[in-house]
Amino acid sequence: MQKRKIFIVHPEPVVIEPVTRRLSKDGHQLSMSNQTIGASAAILREQPDLLIIDMDRPIIDGVALALLLRKNPKLQALPILLWSATMPTTTLRSKTTEAGANGFLSGTMTLELVVEQIYDFLARRRPHQPVNEAQRLQTLQRYKVLDTPAEAIFDDITRVASIVCEAPIALVSLVDADRQWFKSKQGLDVAETPRELAFCAHAIHDTEILEVRDATHDDRFARNPLVTSDPNIRFYAGAPLTGSDGTAAGTLCVIDRIPRTLKPHQREVLTALGRVVTSLLASRVR
Repeated sequence: MQKRKIFIVHPEPVVIEPVTRRLSKDGHQLSMSNQTIGASAAILREQPDLLIIDMDRPIIDGVALALLLRKNPKLQALPILLWSATMPTTTLRSKTTEAGANGFLSGTMTLELVVEQIYDFLARRRPHQPVNEAQRLQTLQRYKVLDTPAEAIFDDITRVASIVCEAPIALVSLVDADRQWFKSKQGLDVAETPRELAFCAHAIHDTEILEVRDATHDDRFARNPLVTSDPNIRFYAGAPLTGSDGTAAGTLCVIDRIPRTLKPHQREVLTALGRVVTSLLASRVR
């Protein structure tokens, strides 16, 4: 794994010493702060690849610190993890969304668990949350489309996408808080999958098509159960459904079981069809 600069805000460094020792042993460069006062200046100076903020000690307001950092243009893209060994997962997830953080670490504070979660995040085997996640979820809810029956117009779009892109699977995938749900699907039987497994949860970070030519050679997806077992994804291309507020509700995507690339005209059609899906979703609000 590529060596990274990791900044940890924690009031009791001795408590997490086994974790920091392991990260240092693996070659990562660590910086620490035991309080929020002055931490933002140090983080700006260090420009780390990852920031981890403890949430279990009242001396640190992790949400306030994350929100403060997000106001600085130089730190808006900084990946932030909130860390708690005691907070319920639902609460921690809510705090993560409120803070505009990219994810969270939870569970008992053991060396193996915490380091595994950090490395999973750094390798992007699990998707990050967009910095505008709260607004994105609000927009998605306004569409009032989740868990609605199939509609011919969306099925026509995925059918055309499948034919033009020569892909056995095509989906209109909407990324909810904990899942991706399929408004339309060709070549796939399931109605949804967990968000942490979703290729589309990575694609919503961009405005352009995310293309994965061979998932077995991509650190983000090589160990994904959707790659190592049915439906055995190798190729993925997802056009983000980006609305007028700049957030993406999900993607129009095509999937194949063999490594490949999109041809130029296929990229053009997939992008155009994605705009049509976005317009259809927006019309529900109007």
